[in-house]
Amino acid sequence: MTPPVIQPQDDITIIIPLDSGGTVVTWPSITATDNSGTATLAGSTHTSGQFFPTGTTPVTHTFTDPSGNTASYTFNVNVVEGKQYNHIIIVVCIFRKAMNNIYNNTYLSLNFVVILFSSYSF
Repeated sequence: MTPPVIQPQDDITIIIPLDSGGTVVTWPSITATDNSGTATLAGSTHTSGQFFPTGTTPVTHTFTDPSGNTASYTFNVNVVEGKQYNHIIIVVCIFRKAMNNIYNNTYLSLNFVVILFSSYSF
C-alpha cells in the first residue's frame, strides 16, 4: 500500500502594520487522496483561522489511510511587520514682492518655508 498524497499548500506571507505582533491567517482546506479511496486528516499543528505571531511558523498536516500509512506536508506561515517610512516633505514657497522705487531701485522680498512631516507603514 502507498501513503496518502497530499495536495500541497504554498507558503503564506502576510504583511501587517508595525508593532501588530501578529494576525489571524486563513488558507483553503488541505486535502489528500489515497488509492484506498479514503485519506483522513490525522492531525495538524495549526488550523486555518488561527492567530499567528510575527515571524515564520511551520504548519504541518498529517493524513492517514485505512492501512495505517501516513503522509505529512509542511508549509510556512510568514507574518512580516511592514517597514515604516518617514518622509520629510519640504514645500518652499517664495513670495517676492518687488517694489521698485524709481529713485533708488530698492526691493522688498519676503521668503517662507513650510515643512511637513509624514510617516506611514505598510
